[in-house]
Amino acid sequence: MLKFNYSDLGLNVERIEGTVEEIVSRRMLLAMRVQETLCAEPGGASFLVAIDHLWFDDLLKAIDQSGCPDIQVCMADAEFAEVSIGGTWIASSPESHEGILVCVLGVVLEALIDRMWSVDRVANAELKL
Repeated sequence: MLKFNYSDLGLNVERIEGTVEEIVSRRMLLAMRVQETLCAEPGGASFLVAIDHLWFDDLLKAIDQSGCPDIQVCMADAEFAEVSIGGTWIASSPESHEGILVCVLGVVLEALIDRMWSVDRVANAELKL
């Protein structure tokens, strides 16, 4: 399963074990214990991928082969594509811009997105040095 963390610091992607139900249950229990409001509902998220990314074609192929209806790619402009993913949105309110999206896309897609995210994060950190 993938977890997309949207915060004031930006987006972070991580691959986690468990089911969506387990993640939602743990988050709800924590919210109840600290007396905070928490919303969990079907939702979506998106992120940009450069079309000249080393694994962009692999991503398109993996999406086609998976038949997963919860992920789509749309060309944003001449340089980037927007990857949209459906899953479960967990946040303080449905309108919140900060929260997490958890989704199940299958082992191959999840591993590829996680690898792409990790490589890009390292490359961007090196550019800032």
